[in-house]
Amino acid sequence: MGSINVGEVQVAALPPETRLVAGATGLRREVSWVATLRTRPPAFQSLKGGEFLLISTQALQLLDPQLTLARLLQSVARVEVAAAAVAGPVSDDAAEFADSAEIPLFALPVGTALPEVERAITRAIVEWQAELQRQSQEIYRHLTELAIEGRGLPAIAAGLAQATSRPVAYEDRTFALTLHGRPLATKVDDERLARAFRETQAQLAGWLRNRRVSASEPPCAEFVLNGLGITRLVAPVVLREGIVGYLSLLDEGAGFREIERVAIVRAAAACAIEMLRESAAAEAEDRVGATFLDDLLTGAAVSPEAVRRLASRLGYDLAVPQVVLLCQHHLQPDREARPTWSSPAQPPLQVAVEQELSRRRLRALCRGWEDRVAILHPAPSGETPRAEVRELAAAIAATLGAPVSVGVGQPGRGAEAIPNAYRQAQGALSLGLRLFGPGRVTYYADLGLYRLLLAIQDVPELRTFHDEALGKLVEHDRRGNGELLRTLEAYFAGRGSPTVAAERLHVHRNTLLYRLRRIQAITGLDLEDPETRLWLNLALHVAQVLGRQAPSPSAERGRG
Repeated sequence: MGSINVGEVQVAALPPETRLVAGATGLRREVSWVATLRTRPPAFQSLKGGEFLLISTQALQLLDPQLTLARLLQSVARVEVAAAAVAGPVSDDAAEFADSAEIPLFALPVGTALPEVERAITRAIVEWQAELQRQSQEIYRHLTELAIEGRGLPAIAAGLAQATSRPVAYEDRTFALTLHGRPLATKVDDERLARAFRETQAQLAGWLRNRRVSASEPPCAEFVLNGLGITRLVAPVVLREGIVGYLSLLDEGAGFREIERVAIVRAAAACAIEMLRESAAAEAEDRVGATFLDDLLTGAAVSPEAVRRLASRLGYDLAVPQVVLLCQHHLQPDREARPTWSSPAQPPLQVAVEQELSRRRLRALCRGWEDRVAILHPAPSGETPRAEVRELAAAIAATLGAPVSVGVGQPGRGAEAIPNAYRQAQGALSLGLRLFGPGRVTYYADLGLYRLLLAIQDVPELRTFHDEALGKLVEHDRRGNGELLRTLEAYFAGRGSPTVAAERLHVHRNTLLYRLRRIQAITGLDLEDPETRLWLNLALHVAQVLGRQAPSPSAERGRG
């Protein structure tokens, strides 16, 4: 709690005829207590700073005939007293020193009884602190009620503006500026004001460096906005993860009152309560949304009416066509994500996805696991929004600092279409990784023949077909280095041209022809027969779907 200042003590407790002789620039000094000069050493009992001194020149002579008022003031200035009031003549050298030290020096009327002045000042300090406490509690109660009622940060800022009759500014953690309350009298456009606020960021950082800040009692300080003649009284809004914003009162020349310092601290604490409430509500909604999306993806949502009701509660319209995205990150096991995540309990990919969806103001449900996140993304046109998906994937990868692969199902309408769209996204992701490697967006709609194979990948006959067609080559390559299966893939990819296949594998054409003869000898099949080629080519596609594709051809580099 702050203290009454010298000017307020002058009005409340000093006799009406009291004159301010010197030190007018110090009238805003805070007064902690009152001390009267004694006639025996020590002159004042244990000065700690902030005292309002009462001095009788007659008592000063009794204390020490050699001690002048100027020398006494020089001595007490070291402990930063607030002011002095003198009963008796005030010398010129005493007034001169008081001016230079910015210590308000008052001349009391003739006949003033110092004990009465001491009692009046003591009463003023106590009453002022009690009134300040009352006003502080009233402001805090009102602002806290706004936070508990969930009225939002704008309502708290408006409440602070009403309590202080001043313009209020709020900056979020990115220093985006919002003004509340009455407008500034100073004519200044929004961009110039925002620039002036940004220019104080370094000062803010320096002020808060190594300073302990708390959510319930944050510090406050004044900073001048360069070139505008405006001073901001600022207090940080503090949560568990650190400072999340700054609340400021703006002054255009009158100076801040102590109650305003108390008010901004209370308002910053109320903002912290509001943000904690919003965070808790968002976390609860996220948990509900995650469970809801789990049910949608797996087809466990049994009641269409319950689905509609819960979707409406979450602000999500399932009547609009939806597309399912399944994202997977490729962070190295020993490497952390680029940002310092605010919630260590959440996997990095989920945090990156949620941040990007929030930044784009995109209403999308998401569900995160350790290295994967499913997103239910609206597709109002009924077509997959490919440009948006590509941009979203690129932004998530940039935030994460690592490649991100995405599988995309086909758009569907209603809860009953989502499980199938999720299976499509799973298939597109896994097959995209096998076919193209990490960091790509793979659309189920583009997979052609693979779509049919994905649909029947759990049918036992598919594995039997693969083993009958390629089993002997798989066994041969298991003992060797996988060169025959890779050769067969390159041969079909080159449309049956040994020359093109040799170029794809970076081997000599004769090497390629030798391998083709080995394939025919091992399998007993004729590669010139169209049906045989179709059979083997289809089996290679099945191997991709089953995850039985040939090893990487990197070992072939430089051969031939």
